[in-house]
Amino acid sequence: MRNTGSALVRFGFGLALMVVARPVGAQELLPGLQEIVDSGKLRIAIIDADLPPMILRTAKGELRGFDIALATDIARKLNVEVDFVSAGPTQTDVIDAVAKKQADLGLSYLSMGVKAGMRVYFTRPYMIEADMILINRAKGIAFNRECPSRSDVRRLLTTPGTIGLVERSVYDTGAQSIDPNAAPKKFKDIANMMQAVFEGTVTATVQGEVAAKFYLSRTPEAAIRLKLCELPVAKNRIGIAVRPDGEDLLRWLNLYIEARGIIVETDSLIYREDETLR
Repeated sequence: MRNTGSALVRFGFGLALMVVARPVGAQELLPGLQEIVDSGKLRIAIIDADLPPMILRTAKGELRGFDIALATDIARKLNVEVDFVSAGPTQTDVIDAVAKKQADLGLSYLSMGVKAGMRVYFTRPYMIEADMILINRAKGIAFNRECPSRSDVRRLLTTPGTIGLVERSVYDTGAQSIDPNAAPKKFKDIANMMQAVFEGTVTATVQGEVAAKFYLSRTPEAAIRLKLCELPVAKNRIGIAVRPDGEDLLRWLNLYIEARGIIVETDSLIYREDETLR
């Protein structure tokens, strides 16, 4: 297990700087924040599925993961309770819930997509990662020596059933922008999609760096059967979705993220052993 102390210590120091001398509720706040404090709770939409290491559920149904710890800390800084709203099985469902003001925030490993940004605000990113492609070595033997190029990825996308994607994910919606003839095989959740590429039901899958590396780190046999390549595209920016009328909350969250001092390092998420913010 890797030592993740440096990133998390700096993170914890940044959070410590934000501790106030008296309860938040005793102060006169920006109207958008005062509304939340007066209600006594912060509603946070999350995906109704496991999305490790960001969101996962224990056998007892308890919520764990980095995004859960982040949400809990944000509520703690406002001196309110956190109220998790299960939005649905996909990240698009989380965006929908925030856009409809069924939640104040959305946290579920959310990519800051252009289309989603037309419906909700996004904070500055708290993580920046690469987009990765996981390839079954037996099915994608042509890529055992070299990673696929842009044209290779486009060809794979337009070959029906070759690439697996989680339906309504940012990668699913993005596939059509890469090529309108894209014909990926769609899965309801990341677990089934990863299993499909492991078994060779599909040749490859596209996923964020954290999710892909986390899967490989927890599934040793997959590291033998699958090849991991970074896609030659722009980095994936992960942020917090904020409801359309939440300008005050957005401004405060950007300060909150800035106070941490760094953007969270991907390896510190993949190899950390607990889900608390220190």
